[in-house]
Amino acid sequence: MQQSAAPFCFIATALDGEYQQEPMKWFLNCRDKLRSHAGIGARLVRCYYSFSPVASAILRRWRPVSAVTKFALLQIYRIGSRYV
Repeated sequence: MQQSAAPFCFIATALDGEYQQEPMKWFLNCRDKLRSHAGIGARLVRCYYSFSPVASAILRRWRPVSAVTKFALLQIYRIGSRYV
């Protein structure tokens, strides 16, 4: 798996994500693949970085929301890692 150019992730940090765990590596790799494509992929990544500071503040403040988000992200990883 390729090394991420910009490893910081607001939401992962708010969810106490470890950057060396496989789910985190997978999400960072997907982000980097999106970013490498001009057009919609790059716009999606810019959009993520525009809303993620607010989202991470919410996740740090409300642990039940954080737990649900963490569960949802793990499900996305489990399904997505089979195909990407």
